[in-house]
Amino acid sequence: MTRARARGLWALLLVALVAAAAAPGVVVLAQGGNLTSRSDLVGLYALRGSLGLRARDWSRRADPCAAWAGVGCRAGRVVSLSVAGLRRTRLTRLSPRFDVDGLRNLTRLEAFNAAGFGLPGSIPAWLGAGLAPTLQSLDISACAVSGEIPASALLGLGNLTTLNFAGNQLSGQLPATALPRLTRLRTLNLSRNAFSGALPHAVWSLPGLSVLDVSRNNLTGALPTAGLALPANAQVVDLSGNFFYGGVPETFRRLFAQVLLANISGNYFDGKLGVSDGGGGNVSFQLNCFLDVLGQRTQDMPGLAFFTTYALLVLFWAEIYYQSLSGFTRPVESVSFHSSEVTIGAGAASGTIKIWNIEEAKVVRTFTGHRSSCASLDFHPFGEFLATGSSDTNMKIWDTRKKRCIHTYKGHTQRINVLKFTPDGRWIVSGGADNSVKVWDLTAGKLMHDFCLHEGPVNCLDVHLYEFLLAIGSVDKTVKFWDLETFELIGSSGPEVFFS
Repeated sequence: MTRARARGLWALLLVALVAAAAAPGVVVLAQGGNLTSRSDLVGLYALRGSLGLRARDWSRRADPCAAWAGVGCRAGRVVSLSVAGLRRTRLTRLSPRFDVDGLRNLTRLEAFNAAGFGLPGSIPAWLGAGLAPTLQSLDISACAVSGEIPASALLGLGNLTTLNFAGNQLSGQLPATALPRLTRLRTLNLSRNAFSGALPHAVWSLPGLSVLDVSRNNLTGALPTAGLALPANAQVVDLSGNFFYGGVPETFRRLFAQVLLANISGNYFDGKLGVSDGGGGNVSFQLNCFLDVLGQRTQDMPGLAFFTTYALLVLFWAEIYYQSLSGFTRPVESVSFHSSEVTIGAGAASGTIKIWNIEEAKVVRTFTGHRSSCASLDFHPFGEFLATGSSDTNMKIWDTRKKRCIHTYKGHTQRINVLKFTPDGRWIVSGGADNSVKVWDLTAGKLMHDFCLHEGPVNCLDVHLYEFLLAIGSVDKTVKFWDLETFELIGSSGPEVFFS
């Protein structure tokens, strides 16, 4: 069996086991009957507005228990809610945010699933106290959630059996005081984030834990050596792709031998592993520093290991990705990667915009509408939208799914040299050869502010990832910094001095 095929089978088996382990805690009810709780009705309508759900899915003319997609009821009360697979209205897709305050009203809720539904923003501190104590399953995986997990967001959720925060942009340390209190937890999936620090030792003592996946984070530390009662029903343990180090204690060797899947690859464990793969390939331990197994990091020649890894990466990218993408008949003037990392957009002097799938090296979308060259473009950070600026002085927003222009912004008097979405996706900033920079509100579809203090064309700009800060560079040899909350100038560099 090839290594690639083995990895694929491993991933499929892991997904199946996670789903199987999570199933007992998920409430799935057929729709029917009528909603009898006014509190539930108020909460659902609040969510309908804050999440911008479409009328075709949540119609005001229908009873939520009988006809609203993803709403499950029992005895006239909402007990399960899933927005996974639902879509926002076109307007609210431009400025999504983590706004689920309506959940506070659903006092009998047992399961909430928002997997894949964009909720950019941080987890609110009220979540633990605000959600119903009956909640058993909480899934906000792949929702573009960022920031740290407040300890208070988990306190009060003692009945949780499934907690899935995988595939977000969460960071910081794991809440060491809150996780051990989730004593009924069977599935804990925190994979594919940016958590750092140690994995709280008490997690290993959760009595009913069946699936633990913290892979592909920045966690570090050694495995605890004593004082733990490891879960007897563990089926999946995935610590891969972190910075764990040290030896593997005997208690963990026994644990790895009994589980269906154990993956500790891509860490810095050392010494002698002293555990077989059970004869069935259930343990993966590649790319560590073990002395008694193959497939480990090079310990005695780190320079050679780095060079080899670097060379392989260069060859891989050169062969697979860095292909020549053809299709234009005029010079290309702008390019931008989509956040998926497999799509790229480019604009040409003819005004034509093309989008490629770079894995397949083929054009998947072609847009026409600008009367002159497309000098700048940028993909929306969350939605399937592309913004383009042109020498015809217009800026257009394109829906890449529906393959059409959904809005044209007019305001610049000369070529638009650069444009950039703000990290939250609510605004877009454009700079032009008319010496001006304009901030546009995508929700309202109008100009919010106009900066006109530069004495030359604006060639570049960027928005700070975490602060309301805009930096603008101009031909007038200055960089100016603006506060996007007050729209005030807060700093400026002097003209650059060149020496001959």
